Amino acid sequence: FILSDTPLDRDLEWSDEGIEGCWRFINRIWRLIERYKGAEDSCACTDQENQNATDAFLRTTHQIIHRITTFYDGFQFNRAIALIRELTTALYVVLEAGTIARTTFEEVLKSWTILLSPITPHLAEEMWHVLGQTTFVAEAAWPKANTAYLVENTAEIAVQVNGKTRGTLTISCDASEREVSTAARALSSIDSYIRGRSIERTIFVPRRIINFVCR
Repeated sequence: FILSDTPLDRDLEWSDEGIEGCWRFINRIWRLIERYKGAEDSCACTDQENQNATDAFLRTTHQIIHRITTFYDGFQFNRAIALIRELTTALYVVLEAGTIARTTFEEVLKSWTILLSPITPHLAEEMWHVLGQTTFVAEAAWPKANTAYLVENTAEIAVQVNGKTRGTLTISCDASEREVSTAARALSSIDSYIRGRSIERTIFVPRRIINFVCR
């Protein structure tokens, strides 16, 4: 609770509700391990996997590994813990969906356990043992983020008409101005603002904004 609530350079405001919330989160962590290893008949993970879902899951995982490592290095424990919560939620989602292969899921569980070890060392050691490891988690190598997953493939671009945002467009980061313009004009939220009007020029900032100047 102390690590998750406040940056180290600020005063802590004690909260019984905060303590209870952290206790519930710790139990949620443990239930995930139990669900995966102790009740495998109800575990949705299989030996088959959906490649798109796997890529999305691993992208999220490796981005979180990278950011958590940075936050730990900077003693920003509260921000690291917030990301551990985010990863825990992602693990539950894929466990329920059943789109990730068991071997892939367990590798992420091991990384998740190591990420937990600086803040919940005793719990992490027990989790490490439940996952079938015979060494100590304290001796395990720190997870390394795969740089291939740190590069975003898509960008969310604000679509403006005369300087006012009228919609957003998610498109490949490599899309040209022409491709972005075509996709933006096809948006129903944009069509009503440009239909019947003359587009005098287009202002395009890659991966950020496209603005149609109309009259």
